[in-house]
Amino acid sequence: MMKNGILILFVFGFQSIFCAQFYNRTGKNMGLYFSAAPINAIHLKGNNLSINSYQFSTGFVKMIYSGIYPKIGYGYTILKDNSNLVFSNNGIHSVNIGVLCDINLLDFGLRKIGSTCHAIKCGLILTPEYRHAFNSGGIKNYSIGEFSGEIGLSFCHVSSSPSKKNRSKTRHYDFYYRNGFTPFYKTNGFAGTDKYMSKEIGFRIRFMFHKVYDFLK
Repeated sequence: MMKNGILILFVFGFQSIFCAQFYNRTGKNMGLYFSAAPINAIHLKGNNLSINSYQFSTGFVKMIYSGIYPKIGYGYTILKDNSNLVFSNNGIHSVNIGVLCDINLLDFGLRKIGSTCHAIKCGLILTPEYRHAFNSGGIKNYSIGEFSGEIGLSFCHVSSSPSKKNRSKTRHYDFYYRNGFTPFYKTNGFAGTDKYMSKEIGFRIRFMFHKVYDFLK
């Protein structure tokens, strides 16, 4: 009788330890993103003049629905050659807002390690975005803002583990092409208004932090 009692206590104790690690997400989340565009060109519409540059940005992102991430952030563009034709310094500050849509395309790299299944999710990125450049003393003239679009691919590692570490954090890697549909800024030229457009190829890392709970408690 005593042995049976000890066995029952052991089973329940083991079960409580196992169940204590069984977490699920609440839907509340917040994230940070960091992006860099080593290929960034600002060109004069209708002209061969082009200003090569680098674009860096960081900001906050939140998932409001599966695959839908509104974001807001700060960007800095480092200008290179030909920048003295339009700017008196070598940088542009900007504020960016947009809605990143991450549409799952396929899962690959499926494997099982112990009792946990792992895979890589690949998604299609579509992002309408608005960017506003503000005067830091270097911009002679600039537009009220640029409307642009992003298209690219995202990659994220997922696993079936119910642990708190796995459920509370995700990391996404984005590779994208961004095209400006309206001028990033304008200047008054001899023949009228000069419109400068932007294009870039870059990558981004999104760190998502999810609030979790133990649904067996």
